[in-house]
Amino acid sequence: MKLPSLFVRPITHFSSKTSKSHSLSFTPSFSLQDFSVSNEIHSILRTVNPMEPALEPLLPFLSPDIVTSIIKDQPNPQLGFRFFIWATQRERLRSSASEKLVLDMLLRKDNAFDMFWQTLEEVKKCGVVIVPNIFKILISGYSKMGLEEKAVECFGKMKDFDCKPDLFTFNAIIYVMISKKVLLLALAVYNQMLKSNYKPNRATFSILLNGLCKNGKTEDALKMFDEMTLRGIEPNRCIYTIIISGLCRADRADDACRLLGRMKDSGCSPDFVAYNALLNGFCELGRLDEAFALLQSFQKDGFVLGLRGYSSFINSLFKARRYEEAHEWYTKMFEENVEPDVVLYAIMLQGLSKAGKVDDAMKLLTEMTERVVCAGMDWLGRLSKFLMRWKSLDVIPQFIHLILLFMDFLRLVSLTKQTFCFTKWK
Repeated sequence: MKLPSLFVRPITHFSSKTSKSHSLSFTPSFSLQDFSVSNEIHSILRTVNPMEPALEPLLPFLSPDIVTSIIKDQPNPQLGFRFFIWATQRERLRSSASEKLVLDMLLRKDNAFDMFWQTLEEVKKCGVVIVPNIFKILISGYSKMGLEEKAVECFGKMKDFDCKPDLFTFNAIIYVMISKKVLLLALAVYNQMLKSNYKPNRATFSILLNGLCKNGKTEDALKMFDEMTLRGIEPNRCIYTIIISGLCRADRADDACRLLGRMKDSGCSPDFVAYNALLNGFCELGRLDEAFALLQSFQKDGFVLGLRGYSSFINSLFKARRYEEAHEWYTKMFEENVEPDVVLYAIMLQGLSKAGKVDDAMKLLTEMTERVVCAGMDWLGRLSKFLMRWKSLDVIPQFIHLILLFMDFLRLVSLTKQTFCFTKWK
């Protein structure tokens, strides 16, 4: 195809007059040449089909910032996506900013996925090379929409576009499978990745270790941890924390404590997640005095006990029937300016009720409603005040039981929001 003379003349001849006016978004580092190139590209996207041959002469003058600005300013998302497919063939033009823009388009535009697949079919017919990065973004989009089956289907369709998965695409689909709790399938894809001569990176192991630990496969996780180190990949803070949390969930707090020591010896400083996981592990085993001793040593390292830690200690103290200490820790929490949430209030109400301290439980319920723990709980305040005036000790325990049933639901919601995400695939 012979290119129009407009697209083969020197870049110094470009002018902003070559295309209709656009409201463009540029960084302060943009030059007049960058502005001219961007205008020229917008003109090509609007008037030339197929666009790819006409874009080639401008390739030497493109940068990741220009690519991002063009995608951002393109009113037609289909044209923006097609330009992104073309630009992404060159690694030097890729950026997290442009990927995020395309992902946002997928998530926010109606029928965006169908439109993007249509665009992929069109560029395939034109002989345009489609790189794995495109499918990684589609997989991520499906995952964020809760369409994990579509994400797996997308991974399978790569071969229809003569595109082989790379390390980051493998990581993306393994992450989806781990999220869907299909662990065996995730491990099968991992083996496929190894057979394709791709070396797993730290992110690969982080994803798999997190999945194994959360599914109770602690021994398998430790074996994979050893495999990772044999491959010359040193664990980072995130991976140490995953294994420590997994060991604690498996009631192996002593092993977790030893791993924390190894973590420190390697020069990797634990974060509050690792400290909380270990403290909670000892608390769950009823080894409270050891947990208190650990807390003192952690505090020397600068650790500050937060709401999650207070909740763990108070809950374990109630289970151990150490009611006075539980109340002391609850009071101490306020002295440290830590505000309770619905989870801790549920722990306190249940503990006080089981201890037969009904009056204290009702006072706490009044305090809870006055603090407005969450929207829609004002009815609890009105009802608790009514019961306090009525002072019927026969009905109060049943009322507290009903409150706890309701708060169990709120507790699940709260814990879901507190879920930690340890992994990224790139």
